[in-house]
Amino acid sequence: MDDKLEGLKQTLRQYQNDYGEIESSLCETLNIEREELTSEKIVSFLKNLENQIAELERSLGSEQEYHRNWERKIEQAREEIRFHHYRNKKQRFETALETGLKPVEERFAEVTEFRESLEEIRYVLGSQLKGVLKSAIPPINEMMTEVYNHLTNQVSFNQVQIEVGEQNGNLSPKLLVRVALSDEPNRSPLDPEQVLNGQALNALRLVPYFVFSSFQRDAWGLDLLLLDDPTQSFDVQRIELLLKELSTAANHAQLIIGTHEEDRFTPLLSNFFKTDETSIIRVPRFDRKGGPHIET
Repeated sequence: MDDKLEGLKQTLRQYQNDYGEIESSLCETLNIEREELTSEKIVSFLKNLENQIAELERSLGSEQEYHRNWERKIEQAREEIRFHHYRNKKQRFETALETGLKPVEERFAEVTEFRESLEEIRYVLGSQLKGVLKSAIPPINEMMTEVYNHLTNQVSFNQVQIEVGEQNGNLSPKLLVRVALSDEPNRSPLDPEQVLNGQALNALRLVPYFVFSSFQRDAWGLDLLLLDDPTQSFDVQRIELLLKELSTAANHAQLIIGTHEEDRFTPLLSNFFKTDETSIIRVPRFDRKGGPHIET
């Protein structure tokens, strides 16, 4: 019991010391003597302190808002500076680009003008070519048909016609050789590969040589007709027809015929050509180093 009482006394003394320190601190804070310290003054001091705290809080809030406003203004200023920087940079780039591209644009305009001129010339030339073909193809068709019939004695597809194909961007159109029926003038010409046999096709391939060789002298100053192995799959009758056509061409052209069928040609030559106007050149053998051995 005595120990407990002693403990309480000690705790009381500690409280008294703490109270004394608090009281001294309040007097020092309030700048008054200890005798002047009253509860009213303490309450007044606390209210004043609370007011100061509230004022500081309001001031701090205003400072933060002020700080945020300035941050927004600074960011807007930075954006404005970046905008002007990039705008000036863009203007410098456009100026440099315009200056650099000016010669290119001028050159491009010249090329465009030149191309338009070429297109106009191309159109005029194309129109003229179409006109020439329109007038030239009918007589050529007749000539080719005549030679073709001489070579084949065709009964079915007995006409040769040239069709003007698509130009496909080229100045000169593609000319297509077709065959037709004389007794069916309204029927469209057909591809010879689809309707002719081998002999007729080979004969048809020879027709342009005979027809256009007559124009060579005026074009080249040389009238020469060179045929390589023209009698492929020809029977004897058609070989005779070919030699007859060749004899007609020999009236205006020098003929050179290459063939592997000498045994079929030679017996018939005298029927169509004079002996003193005909030469037969043979190659009996070929040597790798010396080349061909020729006999006349």
